[in-house]
Amino acid sequence: MENLPTNTSAAILPTEALFDLSLLEELDGDDYLLEMLQILLNDVPKDIKELRDAAMAGRTDVVCAKAHKLKSSAAIIQAEELALLLENIEAYDKQNVTGDELNQMTNRVVDLFSQIEKGLKIVAAKLTH
Repeated sequence: MENLPTNTSAAILPTEALFDLSLLEELDGDDYLLEMLQILLNDVPKDIKELRDAAMAGRTDVVCAKAHKLKSSAAIIQAEELALLLENIEAYDKQNVTGDELNQMTNRVVDLFSQIEKGLKIVAAKLTH
């Protein structure tokens, strides 16, 4: 397997680096990176759907808990914009934010992760060939 650039996201999304896999790449080679990507691509979409559904249902406790969990996933792939957004959602109870604003933030999470997911799938596909 050829080595990927250290900042994999820049190679895939040159206009906007939405994530950076350099931390994962440094840990234990391509097999580990592929395993972590597969876990993220399997688990995170489910959690994001639950986050969105909970926001739409007004379940702020679930929204905050899911945001906390997802923040760790965003951090490991250095998706800074996503991590910051999730941090703001997690702190929802401490902020003066309306339910509409919370829904807007969760919709932004969905949109942002959709873009990130495309890039992660490209990297995973390169690692399997």
